[in-house]
Formats: sequence, C-alpha cells, structure tokens
Amino acid sequence: MNSQELLAIAVDAIDNKKGEDTISLEMKGISDMTDYLL
Repeated sequence: MNSQELLAIAVDAIDNKKGEDTISLEMKGISDMTDYLL
C-alpha cells in the first residue's frame, strides 16, 4: 500500500464522519517525515 492509497482511505474516513472542506497538501520533497498532510 502506497501513500496515495493511504491518503484516499483517510479522506474517505473523514468524509464518512461528516468532515467538511478536507484539504490535502503534498509534502514530498519538503518533509522527510510525511508525504501528505491532511
């Protein structure tokens, strides 16, 4: 499972819990700790 698949799962989980205005920021090359920030 890659980071894009995990991002999709996380966004779906947020949507299922009635999350609004979810934003993902690509952090590749900026942070060694994460690829995406939600």
